[in-house]
Amino acid sequence: MKHIHTTLALFLILHTHAQTLVWSDEFNYHGRPDSTRWTYEQGFVRNQEPQRYTTDNAIVDSGMLIIEARKTPEGYTSASLTTQGKASWQYGRIEIRAKVPAAAGSWPAFWMLGDDRGKVKWPLCGEIDIMEFLGKDPLTVYGTSHYADSTDAYRHQGGTYTATESPANGFHVYALDWYPDHMDWYYDNQKYFTFDVKKSTRGVGKGNIYQKPFYLLLNLALGHEGSWAGPVKDSAFPMRYYIDYVRVYQNDPTLTAMKRVADWQLNSKAKYPAWDWVNAVGYTGISALARIDTTYYRPLLKIGEALSWNTGPTRQMADDYCIGQTYAQLYERYGQKEMMQRFQALADSIQNRPHKEPLEWKNKIQLREWAWCDALYMGPPGLAILAKATNEKKYLDLADSLWWKTTDYLYSKKDSLYYRDSRYFGQREPNGQPMFWSRGNGWVMAGLARMLDNMPLRYKDRKKYESLYKAMAHKIASLQQPDGSWHASLLDPESYKTKETSGTALFCYAFAWGINHHILSREYKPTAERAWQALVEAIQPDGRLGYVQQIGENPQNTTENSTEAYGTGAFLLAGSEMRKLQ
Repeated sequence: MKHIHTTLALFLILHTHAQTLVWSDEFNYHGRPDSTRWTYEQGFVRNQEPQRYTTDNAIVDSGMLIIEARKTPEGYTSASLTTQGKASWQYGRIEIRAKVPAAAGSWPAFWMLGDDRGKVKWPLCGEIDIMEFLGKDPLTVYGTSHYADSTDAYRHQGGTYTATESPANGFHVYALDWYPDHMDWYYDNQKYFTFDVKKSTRGVGKGNIYQKPFYLLLNLALGHEGSWAGPVKDSAFPMRYYIDYVRVYQNDPTLTAMKRVADWQLNSKAKYPAWDWVNAVGYTGISALARIDTTYYRPLLKIGEALSWNTGPTRQMADDYCIGQTYAQLYERYGQKEMMQRFQALADSIQNRPHKEPLEWKNKIQLREWAWCDALYMGPPGLAILAKATNEKKYLDLADSLWWKTTDYLYSKKDSLYYRDSRYFGQREPNGQPMFWSRGNGWVMAGLARMLDNMPLRYKDRKKYESLYKAMAHKIASLQQPDGSWHASLLDPESYKTKETSGTALFCYAFAWGINHHILSREYKPTAERAWQALVEAIQPDGRLGYVQQIGENPQNTTENSTEAYGTGAFLLAGSEMRKLQ
C-alpha cells in the first residue's frame, strides 16, 4: 500500500476566533458615566500619586468619556473609573479606543485587577495593564502583567510598542486578547507582547492568577518627582484623556483552546502515514471539533480521498483500522458509500474469523486479536459506529463479543484497572505496586464512552458496560494528582513526576461524557474540571499540546515539548464534552 504522509499545512486551517460583544460603553449619552456600568475610586489611592480622585472629573460629552486632570487650590484632582462590583470577565478581547494626553507627568491607563482584590493582597490578585502611557515618553505604549509566581513572590513581565508618531496625536485602539494559556497585547491591531500564563501558576492547589475573573479600571494618574511618570508642570493643566469606547468580547474559551491545538496539529507535518493509528486517533478528535465547526470536516475529507478510503495495510490489527471510526462518521454525515465500503468489507472479514486464539502476548497475537488494552479504543468504537451508520447490528455484536474477551483477560477486578497486555501481569513499579499504565486505561475509558455513545439504550450488554464504566471512574478519580492530571503510572506517580496529557485527556473526556449522559454522577464534575484545567495549562505558546507521552506501551516521563497527534485527538474529545458540561 502506498504510504501517504499528509502535510496538513497545505490545508491552511488558520481560524480567527469569532467573538461576541458581551459588554461595552459606547458613551453615546451625555452626563455622568453610566452608574450601571461604572463606579469611582475616590481619594488618594496608590503609588503616592499626587492627584485626588473625585466623582467630578469625568463627564460624557459628544460621544466620548472625558477624564480631566485639574489643578485646584487644594491640589491636583482627576478621576478613576472601575467596573468593580458591576462587571468582571475571565478571558476574551478587552479593548479601548482612546486619545491620551501628551503632557509630561501624565499617566493614563486602561487596566484590570483580579476580582478577589481585597480578599487577597496585591500581587496575588493579579494585575493586567492593557495600556499605560507616559507623557514624558511620547512614542511608547506599555503593556504589563503583574503577578505572583509558584513561591508567591512578585513578578512582572511586559512589552512596549514604539509608535512612529505619538499616540497622543489621535485616537488609537489598545487591546488585550486573553486566553486560558496566554495573553496578547495590541496597539492598533499590531501585536507587540505575549505573556505565557503558566508563569503565573502559584503553588500546588493554589491555581493560576490569570485563570479567574478580572474587573476594569480606567484612570488618569499623575507623576511626581522620582516616580516612573516623572513630575508634572502646572502649566500642563487641564489634561484630558478621551475615550471613544470600551468593549469586551468573549468567545467560548474551551472552543478557543480546542482550535488552537487543532490548528497547530493540522499545520504541522505528519510524522507517520495518514492511515496510522497515531494520526487516526487525532482524526477522532478533529471529527468531534468538526461537529462544532464544520470547516474542520475539510481536512478529514481530503485525507479520506487521498487514502481512497482505505485502512492500514495490516488488515486485522486494530491500530490499522482505527481510521475506520472517521470513515464511518463521515459516511453518517455525507452518505457517500465509497467512504465506508472498504472499512465495511474489512469488518466483514473480521467477523468471519473464529477469534478462538488465547490473548497471551506471543506469536504476534496483536495482528489478529485485541490482545492489548489500547485496542479497546482503536477497534470496537469503529465497529459500533459502522453498525449505527449502516443499521447492521452484527458489527456491534462483533465489537461486543471481542470487547468482553479482552476485558475478561486484561481487566483486574481487584484494582478496577486494565493491564496493558499479558507481559505486565507480574510487573511492578519501583514502589512495588502493579504496573497500570495511565494512557492504556485512558484508551479503555474513552473506548467505553465511544461504545456507549453508539449503542442502543436497550442493547443486551449495555448495563455491563455502564457498570464497568462506573467502577473504573471511581478508581481513576481516586488517583488524580493535585494539579488535576494523571501521571504516566497510575499507582506510582512519584516515579514519573510530570503530568501526562494523553491519558489525562482520555480520562477527562470519559468523565465529562459520562456526566453529560447521566451515567456518572455529578460528583465527578470537579474531577473533569481539574483535568481540563491541567490540559489547558499544558498548551504551549505555539499551540501544541505538551507533556504527551511518546509512543510506547508502559509508563514513561514527559516534557513540555513532547507531543503526538493522538494527544491532540484526546484533547479535542475532552474539549467537545467539557463545552457541554454545566
